Amino acid sequence: MSQAFITGGSGFIGRALIRRLVAEGHTVRALVRSAASADKVAALGAQPVQGELTGPAGWQDAVAGSDVLFHLAAETDITADRERHERVTVGGTRAAVEAARTAGVATFVHCGSEAALLAGEPLLEVDETAPLRPDSEAAYCAAKAKSEQVVLDAGAPGFTTVSVRPRFVWGPDSSLTEGLAAAAKAGQFAWIDGGRHTTDVTYVDNAVEGLILGGGTVGPVRRTSSPTSIGSSCGTSWRPSSRSTASTRPSPTWTPRPRPMWCRCPPGGSSDSRARCAPTRP
Repeated sequence: MSQAFITGGSGFIGRALIRRLVAEGHTVRALVRSAASADKVAALGAQPVQGELTGPAGWQDAVAGSDVLFHLAAETDITADRERHERVTVGGTRAAVEAARTAGVATFVHCGSEAALLAGEPLLEVDETAPLRPDSEAAYCAAKAKSEQVVLDAGAPGFTTVSVRPRFVWGPDSSLTEGLAAAAKAGQFAWIDGGRHTTDVTYVDNAVEGLILGGGTVGPVRRTSSPTSIGSSCGTSWRPSSRSTASTRPSPTWTPRPRPMWCRCPPGGSSDSRARCAPTRP
């Protein structure tokens, strides 16, 4: 690629993706909503494009000339209501796909999630053949499944669509890992079953590598549309994995095997490693 367009470029994974693309000499344009987000992406070497994800008329012209569109923007607040998840995540994905197709972009890379496969039961030894679950009772999971289906259905000759599903992305400046550390320091963290559940984590640079490979810069010609889960053949129990995560050192990635591993306790609640907490079903 020589020019890329990114939605969600001011986010954690988006910033890492911009750094990588700019370092490799690519021109990057990034959709932003606010002046603060514009400043973030500009500082990384990308050209900010002001606009609303769900209103592509205001930004789709800036997609022209791009070889690939990386779509990372989505509603990430799992407490948001279903209507917002549908409007931002699903509707925003439709808008991004249409903007890319109209602009003649050759490849569309969607940053998905293993949550798209989740409908109440643990995911064990799953791979890309596992069905999407738009019927999930969890609004976030249902929206991720629907948005991925939008992407895969859009694939056609001359328009390759890929969905990459990194699991629990962590690294420096991750609000996710910082939030877990803060909960532990506040005594609001407890292990479920001693932290022995098998899990999967993805270091942010590995997530970026997967997205770039999805963009077609390396490797053989791919199918018109395809989902890809970032991972290897090994898993880890959460407790030792969390030590590496807290230190923000890179690690390998695994095939998604997410399960409830911890819970957030009320102030003054037990944070003993033997505590048994009832996780909320997604």
